[in-house]
Amino acid sequence: MERATVVEIDGVTVEISRDRMWDEATYQAATTPIDLFQDVYEHRPDQREALEERYGADVVERATQVG
Repeated sequence: MERATVVEIDGVTVEISRDRMWDEATYQAATTPIDLFQDVYEHRPDQREALEERYGADVVERATQVG
């Protein structure tokens, strides 16, 4: 997994990135909230609008496609 960001200070742009290995427990912990989100989205259609308002349509679309 790579974590990356771009920082701009006084017109100077710097890209920072760092690689990190994931063990199985870390991977499972990261997927738990996504699994819960997908479960709510699938089984509670009445909550879909609220999820999109809270997180934005782009995030909802990505979260429902991750798998």
